[in-house]
Amino acid sequence: VSCGYDNTVRLWSACDGKATHTLSGHSSCVKSAPFSPDGSQVVSCSCDKTVRLWSVNDGHCIAILCGHSSAVNSVAFNSVGELVSGGSDNAILYWVPLSVDRKNWQVKWR
Repeated sequence: VSCGYDNTVRLWSACDGKATHTLSGHSSCVKSAPFSPDGSQVVSCSCDKTVRLWSVNDGHCIAILCGHSSAVNSVAFNSVGELVSGGSDNAILYWVPLSVDRKNWQVKWR
């Protein structure tokens, strides 16, 4: 996986080195894009103040998480698939899914 100043996340094949999906939707540079513990999802964070959850299988955006008031600089999954994000707003947000399909999230603590 790679991300950058073109506002996209790219998934790459380990076999041939070619891009398998380009994940578009952020409106500003993407700062980080780690895989979920089970490898089925990627989460990205951006200077557009959002965190986005993506399907590795087909590249679609599963959820858009809004809660930061400025650029989101870092995001990570914990071992059970919950999220922690940190931003230029000096906030650390702990996100938990509200549904099994992971389309709805809430901030558990700030």
